[in-house]
Amino acid sequence: GYGNSEGTPSEEGLGLDAEATLEYALSDPEINNDRIFVFGRSLGGAVAAQLAMKSSSHIKGVILENTFTSIGEMVDALMPTVAVFKGFIQRIFYPTIDRIGKITCPILFVRGESDEIVPSFHSQKLHEHATGAKFKVLHTVKDGDHSSSWKIGGAEYIQAFASFFQRCEAI
Repeated sequence: GYGNSEGTPSEEGLGLDAEATLEYALSDPEINNDRIFVFGRSLGGAVAAQLAMKSSSHIKGVILENTFTSIGEMVDALMPTVAVFKGFIQRIFYPTIDRIGKITCPILFVRGESDEIVPSFHSQKLHEHATGAKFKVLHTVKDGDHSSSWKIGGAEYIQAFASFFQRCEAI
């Protein structure tokens, strides 16, 4: 669906792409299978959560940055006048909130406090529902927005990742 590629991107297709990527990583002798981390931002976080739900035993940890609870809740937040019709028009769902509790590997949630697209309470809600994770961490980037929390977060952002990786290595 992008550039010169054929087809149409879909929720199922992105999930299959993520599974194929993990399969490749697990089969590549150059990649240490004991140190695979999955990272996703925004929609990528929903895909990462879907993959981690199915394959937690093969993943050392998952990082979800500015990720939403579901497309339905995003419609409610961004387009409240359309929200009453979402049951009739919605074709993609990404129910991350329903998947997050089934993830057993450690999870780092990163949220930009000033995210203008995904309200930061979505990460908080996902963090609260991540009951199956070996451990979970919520890191908030003060003044972080949707696309540049990584840049705005600076050294504290990097330290949150480093600390998460170290903690994962200890288990």
